[in-house]
Amino acid sequence: MKKFILVTVLLGLLQPALATANELFPQEALSEKTSLAYQTMSSRYTAYAQLFNGCQNREQQLPECQEPFQKAQTAYIQAKSNYDTIEMMEHPSFKALLAPSAALPELASDLNLLGYLDNQSSISEMTQTELLYGLNQWLQDNRFPKTDQIYLLHSQLVSTERLAKQTP
Repeated sequence: MKKFILVTVLLGLLQPALATANELFPQEALSEKTSLAYQTMSSRYTAYAQLFNGCQNREQQLPECQEPFQKAQTAYIQAKSNYDTIEMMEHPSFKALLAPSAALPELASDLNLLGYLDNQSSISEMTQTELLYGLNQWLQDNRFPKTDQIYLLHSQLVSTERLAKQTP
């Protein structure tokens, strides 16, 4: 009986967070970024597969084949990991997860590369307020509502755009 009450209380506490998370990530905008992640993964897989097939046909995998193949393989793995993570995080129970502090430097770097942060600020010294300012600009440009908290899915969506614009 105690477990039932505890689960009921926890579910009651999660309902507002889930509603807020669903408001922060409108399905149409989220679907666009998921499609972008899939397209990036698909194009990187094509490049990887072409090099794989080409290198397999050569004797002993020549050195000039190794480096481009490794780069293409790494680019594909990054894009696939990004897509798989977004697919998982679209589940309602994951949307409400706040980004851990360990994820913030990468988010800052991605926002900086995309032009949403001032290049003159050191990424490691960036305050949460500065990071939120850049994130909110990105969110507005991508049809997501502004936020006062940084969710893990925000970080992943920004990474999706950076990967899509990055040349492998």
